[in-house]
Amino acid sequence: MKIKNPNAGALTNFEVLDFLRSRGASRDVSRVLAPVAASEYKVYDYLVETPACNLTREKINEFLERCKKYDLAKAELLNIINIRPSQTVEIYTVINLLFLLALCSPLLTYKSAIRSCELRFWCHFLKLLTNLLYAIRVAHRAVRLYMLA
Repeated sequence: MKIKNPNAGALTNFEVLDFLRSRGASRDVSRVLAPVAASEYKVYDYLVETPACNLTREKINEFLERCKKYDLAKAELLNIINIRPSQTVEIYTVINLLFLLALCSPLLTYKSAIRSCELRFWCHFLKLLTNLLYAIRVAHRAVRLYMLA
C-alpha cells in the first residue's frame, strides 16, 4: 500500500474497512491468494470486530446530515462514527474528552488530541464509566420505586 497524498484527510474505520474489502481482504480461507499485505489483514481483522463492520455509507451520510444542526467539529463527527456510541451520555463523553484533551495541554492541538494513543484508552475508560453511571441511575430508580411502594 502506498500513500499518495498524506494530508488528504482522516478516514473513518468504515472507509478503511471498505477499502480493504475492495482489495480482497476477508476472513475466508482463500484470503492468502488476495493481493493484500499481512499488515492490512491485521487491520482488517481488527476492524471487523469494531462497530465499523455494521455501518453503511447511507447510515453515515444520514448521520452526518442529522448532525449538521449541532455544529460539531469534523474530529468529533469522525470519533462518533468510529466509536458509534449506543447511549446519549457516550456521545457527550467523546465530545467533552476531545475538548478537555485540547485544553489541558498547550502542546496538544485538536488534531494531535485525536491522534493521541491516550484517546482510545480514555474512550474505553469513559465508556466503562458511562455504563457504571447508567447502572447507578437504574439502581437509584429501583430504590425510589421501592420507597414509593
